[in-house]
Order: sequence, then structure tokens, then C-alpha cells
Amino acid sequence: MARFEGAFNHCFRLHLDNISDHADWLLRFPIPGDVMCPTEKVDQEIAVVSFIGEKTSIPIPKAIASGVAEGPFEGLGPFIIMEFVGGRRLDEALYQDNKIRQEICQSTDFMSQVAWHQISKFHLQNCCVLVKDQRMAKVHKRI
Repeated sequence: MARFEGAFNHCFRLHLDNISDHADWLLRFPIPGDVMCPTEKVDQEIAVVSFIGEKTSIPIPKAIASGVAEGPFEGLGPFIIMEFVGGRRLDEALYQDNKIRQEICQSTDFMSQVAWHQISKFHLQNCCVLVKDQRMAKVHKRI
């Protein structure tokens, strides 16, 4: 197990050799005090991951489980367990010195353009939120 911090999450990489597929997972908990509504944050992240996975061909880590910790883990709050994806962190790829990298704005990389084109089809305004029900991710208007 390895521990590291995301921008708004405590993250733990879990490599489980005793499972038949040698699972490599990421366990994430919102950092208390850094997130105002941690349960809603986790629910919305699951909805976004599901939405992107269902509506685009963009590779995205599969969510294994999510919810609110119970029993002996009660008090840890909401969590997400997802596939661990190695490589460069997104914040490192997008930003340098707290500014978006110029090369990102001017990218001619085919995969970046394909991803941007697919995401740009879903213009979600601030009044909307993604939610996940049993069947699929949906866009709902906030009241």
C-alpha cells in the first residue's frame, strides 16, 4: 500500500496479489475541511466517471465501489475505490507554476483533440449536475 495526496483526496494505492487478477486499485477519501459536501462530491465523481465511460471512447478508470465507510471504518466518510492507472498525474500534465501549460492550449495531439471533441459535446452549465442511478449517468438541473 502506498499513500499520497490528491488536490482534495487522501489516496491509497492498493496492490492485491491474493486476488486472481492481481488487482491494482486506488482508494480515495475526500480530505475533511477541504471539501464542503464530501458525500455529494463522491456521488458526482462516480456519475462523471460513468458518464464519460458510457458516452465517449475516452479511457477512464473503472469504479470498483463507492459509498460511506461503515462498521469498524465508520468516521472515514465517503470513499471511492477505482482501478489504479499509472503514469503522469493530470495536474502535472496540465499545469506548470499554477498556470495551464501553453502547449495544452495549442495541442495538435490526435488523442487530445479526440477527447476534447467528445467532451465538448456535453455542455454542462453551472445549474446542472450529473447523477448516477442504477442504469446510467444522467444530467439533472439543480434547483
